Amino acid sequence: MGRVHNGAHFAGPATIGAPVRLAFVPLDRLAAYTTGQDARSLLQPVGGLIVPLLVGTDVRCAVFLKFAESSYTGVGLGQPHMTRLIEESIAAVAKDHNTPSQSLVVVKIPGLFLTFVARSANEQTWLTPVTSTPTWDLRAGQELAASIIFARLQPAAKNNRPSSFSGQH
Repeated sequence: MGRVHNGAHFAGPATIGAPVRLAFVPLDRLAAYTTGQDARSLLQPVGGLIVPLLVGTDVRCAVFLKFAESSYTGVGLGQPHMTRLIEESIAAVAKDHNTPSQSLVVVKIPGLFLTFVARSANEQTWLTPVTSTPTWDLRAGQELAASIIFARLQPAAKNNRPSSFSGQH
């Protein structure tokens, strides 16, 4: 029987998958988005990485790293299902567009619980949702220009109010 650590079950030796760069779109930037604005201006690179942990070819969990000073520091562990979806989306985007997977970035919009794979081409950013979200007509695997997605999401970001649990008012 394999080992269990922090809820992740390992049935053999774990290996490290290819790290993926991480960027965020803060809700305040998305709320202020206007049609025609360069979508890249909303992306906030955080110097973070998602590093999948694999047993064989199966993603078991991920380590989340943040760059601080001169090295990376672990800031989280887990999310095996989401990490699998991200890995599958990256592989599909790389194959569909004949682009190296290392050039792709995971973009999260935490305030709306959305995750995308981003690629740049011809000075434009393209986003592929890793999960379907019918509310905004986003389908997993269906790439759209970031400007189209941001225009769809802008009203939700604008109407978002901080939770009373967040400590913000």
